[in-house]
Order: sequence, then structure tokens, then C-alpha cells
Amino acid sequence: MNSIKNFYVRDIKNSNPYELKQISVGEPCTSCDYLNLCGGRCLYSNLAKPWPKEGQDLICRTAIHLIDVMKKHLPKVKEMIDKKIISEEQFFYEKYFGPEIIP
Repeated sequence: MNSIKNFYVRDIKNSNPYELKQISVGEPCTSCDYLNLCGGRCLYSNLAKPWPKEGQDLICRTAIHLIDVMKKHLPKVKEMIDKKIISEEQFFYEKYFGPEIIP
């Protein structure tokens, strides 16, 4: 979380690179059935709480909707991979690049 010092895991110039501050997502994410796929979606919104509950709920519903839609289409995607219409490599992404966890 760029420019938010409370959420820095370490200072690259002045600290041991093997000693990182642990920052974990909290509620409502930790009791959500989608956490293992969503990953907490936006750690910033979970920790900083910049929006009212309605805003946080909208973020959660958006992530849940995306996951449910992807699950629905997964059999077709697997079939297309098996038929060599598309490749698994087309789904590769740099995990944890930027603020979002799920692409």
C-alpha cells in the first residue's frame, strides 16, 4: 500500500530483508466462505476502512459475483483448453501485482 507507512512491511534501506511486518486481512473476510479464492480482495479496504459498510459490502459482492461467474464457466474453459482452442498460459498473471489479488 504505497504511501501509507502504517502498512509498510519493511524499509528496504534500513531493515533486515528477512524480517517482515505481518499484515493480515481481518473481518469480515476471515469468516467469509470465499476468502480462499478472493484472498481478501483489497487489503487496503479491509485494513484502512475508507468506505462505510455499504461500500465494503459492494466490494465483497463484486468479488463474490466474479468468482461465481468464473466457477460457472470453468467446465467450458477446461473443455476449450482440452481441445487446444485456448491455452492455460493465456490465464497466467502476475499474482499480487498491484492492489488487487484476483485478476
